[in-house]
Amino acid sequence: MGLCPRPHILFCPDTKKDVKKVCKYYLIFLFYILLMSHVKLKQKLTFRLLYIGLLSIIFTGCSHDIEEVRDIIIKNNTDIKLVFYKEYKSLSILDTTLSMDYPWQNGISDFYLIKPYSTKKNREVKSNLKYVLSKGSYQYYLLDFESITTIPWEQIRNEYIVAKRVNFDTWEELETTNFTITYP
Repeated sequence: MGLCPRPHILFCPDTKKDVKKVCKYYLIFLFYILLMSHVKLKQKLTFRLLYIGLLSIIFTGCSHDIEEVRDIIIKNNTDIKLVFYKEYKSLSILDTTLSMDYPWQNGISDFYLIKPYSTKKNREVKSNLKYVLSKGSYQYYLLDFESITTIPWEQIRNEYIVAKRVNFDTWEELETTNFTITYP
């Protein structure tokens, strides 16, 4: 489950499995409320208000449907640790140049690391992805973790020390690859 962009939503079910889990916890909570409402009749109104409030929070849901997210899958079929980096380029600046700014100012988190012989999923909202592709291209860069940690970013940019770059210009290109980037 992911976080929703709306601040009053506590969670956002991303898959049908997550929806079932939410429903299970919701039923357990309802059962608890029913038990407690018999304990203290004076608090019955409070429990009803709490029940209505939780119902509205849960069912107002996310700004996107479960089917409206798409995972970009990155497969590392080697024994080296990789780091992924993505950029959106407008139609007027379609090039392979890496960003001037070091992308990991606060350090390289586990989110960007791809361990040897593993798979990483990067979740994207489908409508956002389609919008970006209509205005330009979507580029994924795979870099060797060892290089990133030992070579200055300026040198990586100037010498283009990139393990692999994948460029998607259209939604159809993403579909053709089955939303998967494979290294090597």
